[in-house]
Amino acid sequence: MTIEHNGVNGYSRLPKDPDWYRSVAKTLPEYRQGAPFPYSFNIRAYHDVLYHLAGLYNPLFFPGYRTHAPMTAPVEYLGYIKRLPTLRYHHKKDDKLLLSLLRHGIPYFLFPLQLSSDAQIRNHSRFANMTEALEYIMGSFARYAPAHTALIIKNHPLDAGLDHYPTIIKRISKRFDLEKRIYYMETGNLPELLNNALGTVTVNSTVGMTALSRRCPTIALSKPIYNIPGLTFQGILDDFWTNLEKPIGGLYRAFRNTVIHTTQVNGGLYSSEGIKMLVKNAVPRLEALRSPLEELL
Repeated sequence: MTIEHNGVNGYSRLPKDPDWYRSVAKTLPEYRQGAPFPYSFNIRAYHDVLYHLAGLYNPLFFPGYRTHAPMTAPVEYLGYIKRLPTLRYHHKKDDKLLLSLLRHGIPYFLFPLQLSSDAQIRNHSRFANMTEALEYIMGSFARYAPAHTALIIKNHPLDAGLDHYPTIIKRISKRFDLEKRIYYMETGNLPELLNNALGTVTVNSTVGMTALSRRCPTIALSKPIYNIPGLTFQGILDDFWTNLEKPIGGLYRAFRNTVIHTTQVNGGLYSSEGIKMLVKNAVPRLEALRSPLEELL
């Protein structure tokens, strides 16, 4: 969980200099996976429903209120109700597709979709939505990627299914003559996809960090915190397809340890054990005169 100290979000102040991470990481502990705690999707869903039910009173008590969400809760919930029951079928189909690609030795790139409704896309990228990102990436792939390579497009696990990506991707594929080189996965085994990918293209998804941890060549089309020389490809997308530089392993470890030390607190909000752990670990940070990041800077 990310915290703010004195009103300053740690993410926004993390440097982009790889040498800084190498230097400060020498003074930091080696962070692994942290202490585990229970997580309940049902509790999270319960909180979400209560939040939207309480929101029904906003027009009455706060007439000027405007929601950040681009869609209403009933529309989003109906999308989930329609999509979720089909995921078991898609899991089997997508696993077979990946196995077939590997058996036939077809080299591929991976593009994990993000949520068009997310502020990561709407406010912190060059794209208004994921359809724009698809058009940009698939166009570049058609023009500059080696002809023998494929592009796997994987949907986001929390997508509500309101954008029918198979139809959108089919239309774009036809425009760029990519029908035989594009594969869409509704689910897909992300670790296996990354382990075998030539490279990963992302806007600013956290999947980028997972790709870096597996030393998969990665390009970020926006400015996430991990977009650092030595980790991600620093050129343009058109050049990425043929310049697959692996991230420097030692640099990623230094970056990860620094991010955890300066901005993360072990704990969660969707179980009593997680909340207790969160409070215990957050209080010293909140009471300190200087944040861990300020100490390093």
